[in-house]
Amino acid sequence: MKLVVLGCWAPYPAPNQACSGYLLEIAGRRILVDLGHGAFGKLQHILDFSKLDAVFISHLHPDHCADLSCLRHAILSANRLGRELRLPVFVPNDPPEKFEVLAGFEDAFEVHTISTDSREPLEVAGIGCEIFRTCHPIPTYGLVVQGEGTKFVYTSDTGWKAELVDISRGADILLCEGSLLTADSHLAGKGHLTGEQAGVLALEAGVGMLVLTHFWPGYALRDLQQEVSYVFPGKFELAGEFRAYIQN
Repeated sequence: MKLVVLGCWAPYPAPNQACSGYLLEIAGRRILVDLGHGAFGKLQHILDFSKLDAVFISHLHPDHCADLSCLRHAILSANRLGRELRLPVFVPNDPPEKFEVLAGFEDAFEVHTISTDSREPLEVAGIGCEIFRTCHPIPTYGLVVQGEGTKFVYTSDTGWKAELVDISRGADILLCEGSLLTADSHLAGKGHLTGEQAGVLALEAGVGMLVLTHFWPGYALRDLQQEVSYVFPGKFELAGEFRAYIQN
């Protein structure tokens, strides 16, 4: 299993950076997890988009899905030159006004809708996965991927919920949002975690590695790093552009 970070910022990218986007390679498959502002350009540095097997979009906030339009136009351009590409895209169907725009992209995508209030299995590019509803203002879904004896968990955007511990338990890689410093924990009601909460989650779930992501550009990342380190003594890194995390 290999995870490569394309972008890790929210709700807008730092200079020359990108919002949420992650390339997960597992069991010979390449799954793009979220595709926010600027992430498609970053993808092209490391992979021909035609080599993707599927895309999973956690929710329809632009910092997680804006570059789907770029990917669509890239596929359409390739098809005009004689290719026959149509990429499976798994995406929430709510809010409906935002989904309707993506539903119109079926000239390039096979659009698969996701909608659930509980944990449910989902097959993505032939890989057995599980999705779960997170705590966020619009319907948002985290992702669990298991294969080749490894487990990957992506929280997407979420406030704290006790169920996260069980979902994340034993993950080899926990890709967890850490949008807030503890001093700003009063903003957690908007559906986000503090760095400290992410560290507690990793500790209680017994994960192999915590990768913190979804940073607000106004913060000094060393402050978030320090908050996590106070509560989580395990293997931990801040997500960074093109950083790769490998588990065998």
